[in-house]
Amino acid sequence: ECLYREAVCETDGIYLSYEGKPVKAAFFPISNGRTRNASEVMPGENYPYFAGTECERDLFASEYQSRLCVAKREYCRLMREIFDTDATEEALWDSLELSYDSAEYVMSVKWNGRSCSGEVFRDVFGLNSSSFRIEWGEEEVTFYVRGVGHGLGMSQYGANEKAVSGDTFDQILQDYFFQAELVKIE
Repeated sequence: ECLYREAVCETDGIYLSYEGKPVKAAFFPISNGRTRNASEVMPGENYPYFAGTECERDLFASEYQSRLCVAKREYCRLMREIFDTDATEEALWDSLELSYDSAEYVMSVKWNGRSCSGEVFRDVFGLNSSSFRIEWGEEEVTFYVRGVGHGLGMSQYGANEKAVSGDTFDQILQDYFFQAELVKIE
């Protein structure tokens, strides 16, 4: 608890700013090895400080990789839910088109002219992140997932690893929030 109080006292009155305005400081548990670029994830929004950065330390997290196997019947039930269809199992099986952003997170999932975001798909299937690939077997589908969370902003695992290695809080924030700066309230 003493360390927490010390951290609060050291940062009292300081905030992270980009071009004179407070940043929207997004964070998540573990990246897939890289954070996402906001210009791809939120087109039309202006968050240039979410520029995407390498997170090589995240690759060593125990939860970095996960795998989920889903039986064909359950997979098709969830696909019907996502795409609001009563299509047959044959029509739903092995027929997705995935598009990825530059950090290799799924941006969109398309089926039969319909689409949903990678985040919606991830949520419905209960995947740890939208950085995944899919393999279809005879009677089940296997999702191979990297990272935990949405991948935008600061990786909590990576930030902690940097802190343990001796990086200061301002160094860590500069690594994750491109060209943002710490400002003291006067």
